[in-house]
Amino acid sequence: PVLMGDAHPSLCPHGTFATTDGRLALAVERDEQWVGLVSALGPALHRLADLNTAARLAIRDQIDTLLSAWAATVTTDEGVTLLQAAGVPASPVLEVVDVVSNAQTRQRELVVEVPDAQGRPMRVLQSAFRMSRTPGRMHAGGPMLGEHNERYLDPPQSPDAFAPETADELIQG
Repeated sequence: PVLMGDAHPSLCPHGTFATTDGRLALAVERDEQWVGLVSALGPALHRLADLNTAARLAIRDQIDTLLSAWAATVTTDEGVTLLQAAGVPASPVLEVVDVVSNAQTRQRELVVEVPDAQGRPMRVLQSAFRMSRTPGRMHAGGPMLGEHNERYLDPPQSPDAFAPETADELIQG
């Protein structure tokens, strides 16, 4: 396989693009979405309007260059709003702090406060999956370093046993 970053091997355009204030992601999966993108972006892409997916893949770099130039002229919100209105799947690329404070994240209760191994409150992400009969919920944070050694290792090991210099021995068994 060839490393492609956030591009997709069989879709074009597909990726993230720098805006004046961040990044936006877009994914054109169907020819109808390509027509919407061409219409939304105006003259820069009009000569490419009739390209199907295979033809777009053949000139992926040229299309990405045009999209990069366009994205550099709009804010993330402007670009996402324009693309979504044209039927193109698009969203802002969020930093972790933005994801955690996002209204959708709060509404879905994806960040919860649980006690750590010493009883102190900590915020953790819980599963985004919601199933009716087995609703997963976080009840506690992860263990402290070495907390479960006695229970799971035979013979028990101290946290010092996992120092970097012994990592190769542990991996090789």
